[in-house]
Amino acid sequence: MRVSPAASRTGLVVHRAADLATLADALVVGLRETLPPDPMMPIDVVVQTGGVARWLRERIARSIDPAGRGIAANVRLPFLGGVIAGLVAATEGRSVAGPAFDAAAASLPLAPSEPDPWAPERSVWSVLDLLEVGVEGTERIAETLDLRAEGVLTRRSFELARSIADVLDHYVVHAPGLLRAWARGSDVAPDGSELDRRDRWQPALWRALVGRLGDPVARFDAAVDVLASAAPLPPVLPSRLDLFGFEVVQERHLRLLIALGARLPVHLHLVTASPARWEATAAGAVPPAPRHPLLVASGRAADRTIALVRGLDPAPREVVHAASDHGAPARLLEVLRSGVREDVELAGPDPPAPHVLAPDDDSVRVHVCHGLTRQAEVLRDALLGLMDRHPGLEPRDILIVSPDVEAAAVALAPAFSAVGHGARLPIVVADREIGHVNEVGAVLEELLALVPSRVTASQVIDLLGRPVVTRALGLEPGDLARFVGWVEELGIRWGIDERHRARQGQPAERAHTWRAGLDRLLLGVAMADEDDRVVADVTPYDHTVGDEVDRAGRFVRACE
Repeated sequence: MRVSPAASRTGLVVHRAADLATLADALVVGLRETLPPDPMMPIDVVVQTGGVARWLRERIARSIDPAGRGIAANVRLPFLGGVIAGLVAATEGRSVAGPAFDAAAASLPLAPSEPDPWAPERSVWSVLDLLEVGVEGTERIAETLDLRAEGVLTRRSFELARSIADVLDHYVVHAPGLLRAWARGSDVAPDGSELDRRDRWQPALWRALVGRLGDPVARFDAAVDVLASAAPLPPVLPSRLDLFGFEVVQERHLRLLIALGARLPVHLHLVTASPARWEATAAGAVPPAPRHPLLVASGRAADRTIALVRGLDPAPREVVHAASDHGAPARLLEVLRSGVREDVELAGPDPPAPHVLAPDDDSVRVHVCHGLTRQAEVLRDALLGLMDRHPGLEPRDILIVSPDVEAAAVALAPAFSAVGHGARLPIVVADREIGHVNEVGAVLEELLALVPSRVTASQVIDLLGRPVVTRALGLEPGDLARFVGWVEELGIRWGIDERHRARQGQPAERAHTWRAGLDRLLLGVAMADEDDRVVADVTPYDHTVGDEVDRAGRFVRACE
């Protein structure tokens, strides 16, 4: 381990390592040296993703007992966004969530008690309202999209408003300088030039939103100023703050960490794929152009972090944690990692000597498969073989990475559940959307999607077939199959009623709507089976007898 010149106890300390395991070991050592005085006081380590949080918790537990009997108790792993929101709220004197501790046993605020109005899922409604009311420059957007049809919110308009809310949330983090200029009334582009006239609706909309929701950039800047000053704060700050597993740090977050460093030790643990690029960047300089093709393709964001950290004045303390030296790389995977770490140029005038692949070198494999299902099956067999050859390897030591987590989760679950003899490979999928993890959340998404839709027969039947809906409505075995039969026999196609069809831009006809079909079913239950029965142009459905009367009641209640 190499440490830069000693600094005071407070201040920002940047820890660097080329891999997460080395970085985690260094974190555990630091936490042990600064355990809180009260064993009931939680330890907070800020992370970026749920996958890293789960892995780190297990790593901390195993550091206590490598045999697997360790417990990581009272370790909280909040996300950075919630912590920042809580700190901003604390500087403004607003309450924060969680129990209150005295100054001797303070706890990091995890989130403000009040919801953030700028969270995209909340700000979307203000964006939608302003687009409908009309802000300078947005009239063309509102007219083009027809934000409302017959007074009903259209799905297209909501999707547009949500996209705008997401982009503005991105600007808050990645382009705060641009938003400061817009707030001052300067309609400029990100490069500082004058904004094209067609795009001036963006700063106009931003200023209108600031008038409603407040200025998140100004609030953040004020919080940084308060933290950097000697102003007293509520007792919410911990004795030490650790941020783990970050590869990229934004300029605004770095400012906040520096301000916090005036009050307490702040330890930023960075994963640096290429330590050589850090060493090649002098203080205040810009990193040189990368040479290794993997760094050329994916290392630009990390380069911005190098430039930000190396541009700080005064410079923070840096601690470099080097992994164990295993000598010259012998296997292909080690050669690849070494090339990235040293930023080796592979196609230059003096390329490295070709690597001779050993017959038993299977460190990098490429499997060509048709479809995700087959990929999952091949992966399962490969992992089983790997664990058979290495008895000490456990499922928790294996990380599966996919560009499409949702699709991969659907394929992996059945494949890993069928390994033979009743055994299964345990798998936990991290960072999934709530609708794919929470059954109720998925149903709620489907229900909301029905509102602006045509409400087709298949949409409603699919919704009724969800297990959580079946349980909530008290449906019995066989109900769904009979419901499908009734939909076909009653001629239900789409549309709630004639008014709903008119809002969809179609003729206001009642035939083949849900209302028409349900009225036929109810009338058939209520009236005797006689000839020439027509009530208000509704012909009763004559095939509900015996037990089907109760089933028809469940069907109508479920639909309505």
